[in-house]
Amino acid sequence: MIKSIELNNWKAFDKGKIDFLDGVNFLVGRNAIGKTSVLEAICVAFTGEALTVDDPRKLVREGANEPANIIVEFLHDLKNYSIKRVISKERRLFSAVYFNGEMKTQGWDEVSNYIGDLLGIDKNFFERVVYMSEGDIFRFLSSRSDKTSIMAQIEQALAIDKMTDLRDEVKRQTEFYQNLEVEQKKQVECFSQLLPQQTLETSSLEAKHDEIKHKIDALKKEINRLEEEVYQKKQQADRLNNAIQKINETKQTLDTLVDGPSYEREFLKETQLKRESLEKKLNDTEQKIEPKIKEKGAIEERILAIKKILDLLFLIEKETESVIACPVCGKALYANEVKNLKDKFTVEKQAAQSNLNFVIREIEDLETIRNRYNADLQKLRSCETTLGVIYESLGKEYLSQEIISGSRNNLLTELHLLENERTKKEDEKREEEKRLYETDRLIELAKQTSKLGSKANAEASVTATSKALLMLDLIEQASIRTIEWERQSKLEPVYEDIANVWNKMKGEKDSRIEIDDTTTPILLKQGRRFELSQLSGGEKTALLVIIRTVLCRKFAPIGFMLLDEPLEHLDPENRRMVIDFLVESFEKGWLDQLIVTTFEESLLRKYHAYSKVNILAL
Repeated sequence: MIKSIELNNWKAFDKGKIDFLDGVNFLVGRNAIGKTSVLEAICVAFTGEALTVDDPRKLVREGANEPANIIVEFLHDLKNYSIKRVISKERRLFSAVYFNGEMKTQGWDEVSNYIGDLLGIDKNFFERVVYMSEGDIFRFLSSRSDKTSIMAQIEQALAIDKMTDLRDEVKRQTEFYQNLEVEQKKQVECFSQLLPQQTLETSSLEAKHDEIKHKIDALKKEINRLEEEVYQKKQQADRLNNAIQKINETKQTLDTLVDGPSYEREFLKETQLKRESLEKKLNDTEQKIEPKIKEKGAIEERILAIKKILDLLFLIEKETESVIACPVCGKALYANEVKNLKDKFTVEKQAAQSNLNFVIREIEDLETIRNRYNADLQKLRSCETTLGVIYESLGKEYLSQEIISGSRNNLLTELHLLENERTKKEDEKREEEKRLYETDRLIELAKQTSKLGSKANAEASVTATSKALLMLDLIEQASIRTIEWERQSKLEPVYEDIANVWNKMKGEKDSRIEIDDTTTPILLKQGRRFELSQLSGGEKTALLVIIRTVLCRKFAPIGFMLLDEPLEHLDPENRRMVIDFLVESFEKGWLDQLIVTTFEESLLRKYHAYSKVNILAL
């Protein structure tokens, strides 16, 4: 029985102490007040671990400068014990257990082991039976039937696990002898593969192995050489195909030129000559353009001068005097002379303008010719560059499609021959690899037969192993029947207690609860089988409380249970039913103490008058 717990810097608790009584202790308070933290602290004290987090250091109060302290005082066999655990966010600092104030042991794991031996339970049983945590109500029900499940814990308490261990060991031995039998039968097969009077000499076989391996290595080198040569030939063929394509494109370009070359076999040289001819024509055209541009500028200057003279003559003509001075030379001019000059310069301006238009047209024609020559020259230079690259790449004296196509065809013929030779070598290598495999098989066969000595010895080994397997099968079948009998006879009282409590709480007849091999409860009602998933949420929670209480009473001499919010998922009727069951469990002496967290204070008021109901408000 837990007498008290003292907490410092633990979750929501800065500092506090709670005293518990025998009977049913209800920790009542709103959510997040610290009810679950109290149960977690008790769990850490007894087992060294917490259920809600993977590391109890995470439960140290946030912002605390000092480590967390947990001190739990409890009574066992009418003797006073206490557990102290000190933990910080960084590490576990101290742990010890005391008896009447005297330290019995210290160390985190050492304390956990000492408490387990003292109470007769381990941490797995504590977490799966003694402490029912909120949010994980059916965690233990989903446990598989292994060493950590409830079924395994019950079988250990009833010593059924000893026979289970025997069965498991027989299975392991059976698997070993089955594998041994397979190997021994392979050894017998080795003798069966030998021809009558056939003997195998390992030394000669190994020499043959080395000879074949050497030949395979030589073939691999030859194949690699052929593959490299094939690769090079393919690269050359790709270059020739590319050259033929480029030559065709170049011819199409050259065909568009004016006065193009004849494209005989040495059309690269002719292209160069055409380019030089065009460059000369371009140069001659540019030389013709330059004087025309100068002539155009002189005419434009002449027209501008005449325009200025005409502007002055127009001004003079407006004068009223009969004789005026010439604005250029100062000579006396008469009105009729001014008119004659104006007419003369007007005619001269028109002639100059006509001449200018003619010169402009000549310049435009020459520039058109020059632009055409430039365009043709650019095409010729591009073609010349392309042909030059092909010439350098192929090293051919003449660049003609016929010569290059012939070279490509010869190359493809060589490529075909090389690929045929490579295929033959690969086929030869595969045949040698088959010979090597067969030789290796014979070497292994020789080694096996050498070890066994004779076929009779190998067959005798198979016979002995088969007898051992038969004996192991008999032992396994016997152990299985024994386990089934012990489970039926020894677990029957557990099923009966659970069924009786369930029937009393639910008021139903012909109802029975059993636990299957996976530790999952099964409801048998009026000849029908109801799986756990078919029960309501309230029925599941009530069933879990019953199962844990019965298991704790029968198999845990610890005397107390911890239940975290067992009423949360229940309707009012089921809540009252569970509370009545918990109070009745104490009154019947099933348990000395229950510590239950809940926020349902209103439901507990009617139990306040009970002397063994302790309501603790947080």
